[in-house]
Amino acid sequence: MLPLGLKILLGEVEMPTRAEHTPRRGKATASDWLKLNGLTREIVLSQLTLIEQVYVDDFDRSKVGSHLGLSADAAWALSAASMRAVFPSLAAEIDRVETETPKCLLPKRMKHSKPFTYDLGFQKLPFVSLHYKDRPADLLAMAHELGHAVQIAASWESGEGIMPPVARESCAFMGELAMLQHCQDRFPFLLSAHDADGSNYFGDRTRELELAVQDCKAPYQYGWNYPLARIAAERLILDPGQADRLFKAGKRGGKVFVELITGSSEAEVAA
Repeated sequence: MLPLGLKILLGEVEMPTRAEHTPRRGKATASDWLKLNGLTREIVLSQLTLIEQVYVDDFDRSKVGSHLGLSADAAWALSAASMRAVFPSLAAEIDRVETETPKCLLPKRMKHSKPFTYDLGFQKLPFVSLHYKDRPADLLAMAHELGHAVQIAASWESGEGIMPPVARESCAFMGELAMLQHCQDRFPFLLSAHDADGSNYFGDRTRELELAVQDCKAPYQYGWNYPLARIAAERLILDPGQADRLFKAGKRGGKVFVELITGSSEAEVAA
């Protein structure tokens, strides 16, 4: 039986009225976000200096709307094959996610408009949803969500607990990069789609994050997680053995992420 939150996202039931909601807690802030991810303002600002701006004029947007000739099932299988090629030590988790993960991949009018991976709990494979329309961006979104699912399954060996958002988004971006590495020659327009996303993540969202960490009371926005996760993924995937540690880290993902991006030992990070 699917939880209510997932049913709402899939458009199977309506959102309850406000009176039926549990009262909300106080809104999280930038300070809370830093603490949750095991980050400091200095680490964030240092990492953001590594970002090179991607400009819209640097690529042909007409390529992004082309069709690949892949069914949703074929795209899912290709996403799994790409991750296996780059992360062979995660093959068991990738195989299980590929064959057993519940999913809704085709366009559906009532379901949530954005791709998502819904964690169904410890030792339960998550639910993956997206509106696959056979475009390069859809294939990258598929790879991103499969990366999320693999991270969740791989983290079970570290025990119960959810990985902090920057670390888990970095794992998902490595799913995209695995697709680029494995299929760029077959689908050259993938790079254009990847750059189109980069112009967003490394544009306004990077500026928003830079301002936010200088004001610890700024209200939390999930978009803050993407710039840092994406720039880190580009480096982490160069050493798949180290990247595997992050996929398996679970609730310790924040500490492992900081260790990997800064070169610090766990003892130094904890201090």
